[in-house]
Amino acid sequence: MVQSPDKKSNRKRTILRRKTGTGHEDREGRTRVSRPSTVVRNLDYLKVNLWLEWEDDSFLSELERLKNIAQVQDVDAVPYHCPGGFDWNVSRTGTKHYTYILTSGDVSLLFNRRHAHGVVPTVRVEIGSVSCWKPGYLYLYERLIKWFRLLGGKVVQEKVSEVHLAADFIGTDINTLDIINDDRWIRKGHKFKIHKDRRNLEGISIGKGDLMLRIYDKVYELKMKSPHKQPVFAEAWGLKRFNETHVTRVEYQLKREILSQFQEKINTVQDLLDSLQSVWKYCTHNWSRFCKSVVNRNHNQTHARNDDFWMMVVKIIWSGVDDIIRSGKTKHKDMDSLRKQMRGLAMTISLFFDVHPEDLDHIIAIAQRVIGDDLTQLYREDEYDFIERMHRKKNELFVNV
Repeated sequence: MVQSPDKKSNRKRTILRRKTGTGHEDREGRTRVSRPSTVVRNLDYLKVNLWLEWEDDSFLSELERLKNIAQVQDVDAVPYHCPGGFDWNVSRTGTKHYTYILTSGDVSLLFNRRHAHGVVPTVRVEIGSVSCWKPGYLYLYERLIKWFRLLGGKVVQEKVSEVHLAADFIGTDINTLDIINDDRWIRKGHKFKIHKDRRNLEGISIGKGDLMLRIYDKVYELKMKSPHKQPVFAEAWGLKRFNETHVTRVEYQLKREILSQFQEKINTVQDLLDSLQSVWKYCTHNWSRFCKSVVNRNHNQTHARNDDFWMMVVKIIWSGVDDIIRSGKTKHKDMDSLRKQMRGLAMTISLFFDVHPEDLDHIIAIAQRVIGDDLTQLYREDEYDFIERMHRKKNELFVNV
């Protein structure tokens, strides 16, 4: 049985600061000076299962109608502007346990027509990384619960299914920590993996399945895999640019099996909020520890001293995690990548018109004419379909909840 959570209600934002190194070369060979390390923490992913009891099936019937339209039109999804001012894309397909899938940015809702008192949840809510940070997972989740009530849905049961707790150490270079040395770890997770891109250290992972720890270079991850997230995290970290300094992330991923093992089970989102400090304590004290030196496995490991970096990890305060940035809309696609694709296509298309490679004005004129003609043709051929496609793309780009 996992230790009992400590109840708390303090909503004040807490920032931890501690000095680290001086400066190191980054992956491009530039020297970035390490600043005093700032810790910013938040939930990075949240999945919640709900059992909803509906007053009637009118909402689900509307989802069925829209799903059928998507199948008839042979499109991946159709836009749905529904009561309460929410915009979703309704998918043409479902999953094994859920008939209907609604998406908006990185927020997903999955519905089925099962009974509210059955074993299988009737709704699954998934809030992705970007939305957890901006506008904030708690803000979105509370909005969704109110929206379910507006539609005639009453929450009968609520269970947090998965949560990721992330702490970003701004100014800490992962290459200075020696976390790849397994002999310095005391851990319950059996799996220990080192992740590298050629000779560059991306990070490590410990454990698998219900509980896993990942420590990785967050700046590198944003650069290589998630460019659309860069502005969000630059803002969350208080930086002008996402790659202004080193950032090392410590992230625990916990699933239902672990959450249910606490003495006071973590079922609701409020249970989770009240238990975050205890969850973090269990993860960083009992389940995994990074030690100051190589651990002597033949002696009592409880006497091994924590590394200075791990002392910072342990001391993180998890109250006030709902104090997240909420201003402005967050984009869930990267404009720079899209513009790069458009430039390449425009250059290639211009060559079909026998343009001289040095005639920039002619190249631009051709690109403008082709794009303008194609968009105009699409609009005139089927104005309704054009507008529908624009709404779908808008719902992919922004969270409209």
